[in-house]
Amino acid sequence: MMITSITIGTPKKSITIIPRMIVAIDNAPNTYIGASSIEGQGLIATDGFNKGDIILDYRPFIHTFYKMKWVDLSVYQCNHNWLVPIDGKYCLTSDLSSKIFYVNHSRSPNANWLIKDYIITASTDIKPNEEITIDYRLEIRPNREAFPDWI
Repeated sequence: MMITSITIGTPKKSITIIPRMIVAIDNAPNTYIGASSIEGQGLIATDGFNKGDIILDYRPFIHTFYKMKWVDLSVYQCNHNWLVPIDGKYCLTSDLSSKIFYVNHSRSPNANWLIKDYIITASTDIKPNEEITIDYRLEIRPNREAFPDWI
């Protein structure tokens, strides 16, 4: 049996926690989560993609987002929520998980993260069972430390 949520508290006052590793909405249907050659688990292409294809679309997931100021994020939200930069002052966050959590970094990525369009597209042809990667250095990082040189 797979645990998809945990309810904590009493019937009158309780909260439901959805663990980060459970994908709440499959917003990348032609992919699966598998062993990464980079780190831990990664997002892997099932049948492959052609250059320009949409790999991951989080527009259907957008109703779960809420807008926050970067400076108002809690430590928990920074460590467990999905954060999508809007600009230097605001981000979108969601308490539900998405396959985007599993997209790893590469300095030679095979995908583009089009943040304002809420999609990740193939920047090259991607073969079946190839890991999908983006360049994290392109992410807006206001009020946070710069990426270390090794990234």
